[in-house]
Amino acid sequence: MSYGLDLGRRTIRVARGDPAEPIVTSTAPVVFAIDDSHRESDAASPADARSVSRDDTTYAIGSDAIDAADAVDATPRTPFSDEPLLSDDDGATLSLVLDVVLESPDGEQLCYTVPGAPDDDEPWSIDDHCRLVESCLVELGVSPTPIDRGFAVVYDQLEADNYTGLGVCLDGERTNVTLAYYGVPALSFSIPIGDEWVRDRATAELDRDRADVRRALTDFELDPDATTGEIQRALAEAYDDLVERLVDALGRRAVEHELERGLSVPVAVAGEGAVDGLEYLVGGRFDAAALPFSIRGVRRADEPAESVARGALAAAAAGVDGDEGIVRTRDEWASSDSSSSPSMSESPDESESATAASDRATLSFDDERPELDETATDAVDQLFERLGNRDQEIESVRTDVDAVAAAVETLERRTASAESVESLETRLEALSDRVDDGADDLDEVADALDDAVADLEEAAKADEVVALEGRVSGHGEELAAVGDEVSDLADELEELAERVDALESRLADDADARDERVAETVRERLEGTIEDEVARTTAEHVSDAVDDRLEETVNDRLEPISERIGAQADRLDTLEDRTAAHDHRFDRVDASLAERSTSDGVSAEWLEDELEALRVDLEDRRVEDDPGTVRPALVTSALAGAGAAGVVSGGVTAAAIDAGLGAAVAVAGVAVVGTAVVLAR
Repeated sequence: MSYGLDLGRRTIRVARGDPAEPIVTSTAPVVFAIDDSHRESDAASPADARSVSRDDTTYAIGSDAIDAADAVDATPRTPFSDEPLLSDDDGATLSLVLDVVLESPDGEQLCYTVPGAPDDDEPWSIDDHCRLVESCLVELGVSPTPIDRGFAVVYDQLEADNYTGLGVCLDGERTNVTLAYYGVPALSFSIPIGDEWVRDRATAELDRDRADVRRALTDFELDPDATTGEIQRALAEAYDDLVERLVDALGRRAVEHELERGLSVPVAVAGEGAVDGLEYLVGGRFDAAALPFSIRGVRRADEPAESVARGALAAAAAGVDGDEGIVRTRDEWASSDSSSSPSMSESPDESESATAASDRATLSFDDERPELDETATDAVDQLFERLGNRDQEIESVRTDVDAVAAAVETLERRTASAESVESLETRLEALSDRVDDGADDLDEVADALDDAVADLEEAAKADEVVALEGRVSGHGEELAAVGDEVSDLADELEELAERVDALESRLADDADARDERVAETVRERLEGTIEDEVARTTAEHVSDAVDDRLEETVNDRLEPISERIGAQADRLDTLEDRTAAHDHRFDRVDASLAERSTSDGVSAEWLEDELEALRVDLEDRRVEDDPGTVRPALVTSALAGAGAAGVVSGGVTAAAIDAGLGAAVAVAGVAVVGTAVVLAR
C-alpha cells in the first residue's frame, strides 16, 4: 500500500488506500512526555490517549498531547520551529509523531511533501530537511520520496490534463507554486507568506483582537458582491496583496527559466488557506499579468486542506521516485553534487542514481551555464523513462497507452534543443519579413481588385440599363392591351352590379313574404299546440284528483271490510271449536249406536241407507244467508213422548263453512233421527 504524507506546521495529514477514494487522517504535530507526576491526573494521562513509548517514557501525541499539557499548565513540543524546515533537534520529536500517524507501515512506498525553493534570499536548503525526514521514515520501514507541495496539488487536481498545469498550495506560513508538463515539474518555488500572514495583516490594520480575526477567517469567503464588515474587507485586501505578490514572483521565475511562450495551462488552488472564492481572484490576477503563458481555467479543490496529502498518495501510487517530485535550484544541485555522504535512506545504488540525477537541471535554458544547455533533453529523457515504465504497468489498457503516446508526441513537438530554437527563431524572422512583404503585395493586389470590381460593376450596370429599356418598350404595348381589357372588364362589372341590385330587391321582397307566411303558420301551430297542452294539463290534473279521491274512497271502504273480515275470522275460530266438540260427541253417539244396533238387531245397511237419504235431504235444504253468518234450524220431535224422529236441517253459506262441515252437521242430525226411530221401535 502507498502513502501520502503532508508535513504541515499546524497539521500532519496521511492519505492511504485507493488514490481515487483515499482515507485521510490528520494529527497535530505536537508531543508531550507523561511522567509519574502527570500520571496522578486523569486529564493529563487519559486511558485512551494516543501515545508512544520511547526509552521508558510515554509521549502523548496530537490533541491528546495538547490536553495533557493544558491539564498541568505546560507546553507541548513540536518538531517545527519558526523556520519552514526541520533541524537536527527536531528529528526525535518528528519520529514520535510519525510512529503514531503511520501505524507501523512495512516496506511501503511513501511520498512526503516539502516546500518549494524560496523565491527570495532565505538561507536554507531542502537537502538537510529531506535527510532528516527520510531518516525517521526509514526507521519505520517505508521507502520515502520528496514531492513539492505545489506538485502534489497538480497530481491531485490535474490528472485529466495529463498532470500538466500550475499547482498553487496556500498554507499557514508559505504559498507554494509548481508548473509541471506531463508529470515533470519544470518550475517550483514558494513565497514566505500564507493565511497566517493574511490574518496578522488584517489584525494589525484594524487593531482588533486576533481571536476575532481568526473566527472571521474560519467562515470567510472571497465574494465582491457580498455585504461584508470591516474584518472581511481587510482580509480580502490582504488576500489580494498575497496573490499579487505571487504573480510577480511567478513572472520573475518564468523569465529566469525561459519558459516556452504561448502555452496555455490550467491552474489548481488548494491548501489550508485556500478560502472559497480564491480561485476567481487568482484567475483575474493571472489574466491581467504579463506572463509568458496563459491560463485556461482556475479550479479550487473540493477539500483544499486534504488535497496535498491526496496528491502525494497519487504520486506514490504512480511510482514517482528519487528527485522526480521536486525541482532543485542550481545551488542545490551543486550542493548535492559536492556532498559525499548519501542520504540515510539511500543504498549505494540509490546514491549513484541521485548523483546522476543531480547532473540534470530543470526545464530552464541558461545561456550562462553551457553545461546546462541539455536541460530540456535530460528532462525529456526522464519523462520518456517514466512514461515507458507506466506503459509496462498499464499495458492491458489500450486507451491509456494511446493517450500516453499522444502526450509523448506532443512533448516531442514542444521540446527542442537551444540550437533548434535559435534556428526556428531565425526562420521565423525571415518568414515574418516575407509575410510583411507579401502583405504589402497583397494590399496592392487588393486595391487593383477593387478597381476592377468597380469597373465591372459599372459595365454591368450599363448593359442592364439597355436591356431594361428594351424590356420596358415591349411592356408598353402589353400595358396598352391590358388597359383595354381592364376597361371592358369595368363595363361588365358595372352591368353585373346592376343585376346584383335587382336580384337583391327581389330577394328582399320574397324574404318579407316568406317571413309573413312562416309567422302565420307558426302562430296557428302554436295556438293548436297550446290548446292541446292546456287540455292535456287539465286532464292530468283531473286524473290526479280522481286518483286521490279513489284512493281515499278505497281506503275508507277497506277499513270496515277489514274489520268485518277480522270478526268473521274470530267467528270461524269459534265454529271450529264447536265443530271439534260435536266431533267428539259424534264419536260417542257412533259408539252408542253401534252397541244399540247390535243389541236391537238393526242392520247396518239400513242405517247407512237412512243416513244417505238424510244427507241428500240436507244438501237440498242448504240456503244462503248474509256472508259470515250461520242460521241452523234443528227441529226435533218429542223423543220421549211421541217417539217421533227429529229432523236436522241447516244452511251453511259457501263463504263461511265448506261442504265437508255441512255434511258433518247433517250426519249428526241423521244420527239423532235414526236413534229416535230405533228407540221408538
